[in-house]
Amino acid sequence: MLHVGPWNRLALNVRWLNMLYRRDFSDDKFPPMHMSICQGPVVCKKTVSPNDISSLDSSKSQICVLCARNCCADSLLNCLDPDCQAVTHIQCLANRFLGSSDHIIPIDGECPACGTRVLWGDLIRRKNGCYKNLISAGT
Repeated sequence: MLHVGPWNRLALNVRWLNMLYRRDFSDDKFPPMHMSICQGPVVCKKTVSPNDISSLDSSKSQICVLCARNCCADSLLNCLDPDCQAVTHIQCLANRFLGSSDHIIPIDGECPACGTRVLWGDLIRRKNGCYKNLISAGT
């Protein structure tokens, strides 16, 4: 299932809840590189809301580096590199990452400003409040 669309394009986590039932993946069944493999119970963590994240940068103008239009807080993505100040619309960056592909969800791509290779799932996780320590690292 992990190698068949649409599942093979999603940033899924393969989690072994109980290590007694864990099995090694054969080479032909190993999940794609953008899927993580972890173990242990699922732990609910409080995340920072996207509005809280965007309020940290609300004093500066947010201009999409791809289309040069203003970004409203709910439609912007920031590069994962703490030294990069690139801001893009979700749709602009998705289109850039997909290129001429007919897919809807990108897997990865390069930041248009700094060239850092990033996974799409990591960008969305950051937008949803994960990796909040990266926000303070760049300020």
